[in-house]
Amino acid sequence: MSSLEQALALIAASNAQSISVAVHDLHSGERVELRARESMHAASTMKLAVLLAAYRLRVELDRPVRVENCFTGIADGSPFAVDPKEDDDAWPYMQLGREVLVVITRGLEKKDEAADAGPGGVADRLAVA
Repeated sequence: MSSLEQALALIAASNAQSISVAVHDLHSGERVELRARESMHAASTMKLAVLLAAYRLRVELDRPVRVENCFTGIADGSPFAVDPKEDDDAWPYMQLGREVLVVITRGLEKKDEAADAGPGGVADRLAVA
């Protein structure tokens, strides 16, 4: 087991939540995967993809968007939906089929998100109005 694999295993073992990681060191060519093939809820990672897509499509950010829970997978085109039982926030599921205004905020929505907020405890977030 390489030092990178050991470091990732320690991080995973010390984290109460399930995590998966895929790392490719461009200098050495080493590739390490830790549960990288397991299906997991993307959580905040999706916010970046949504913002990038909105930017590329020149979406008017002051217009409401329809809330849906059925998406087409990028890799194979298969349908994907988030199971509400696996999400601790019921609010989006109550908005399914409705149009809401998405706003970009800076700050923490919940105190328990401080761990993934990065240095200084502040992270960019998407919120819905």
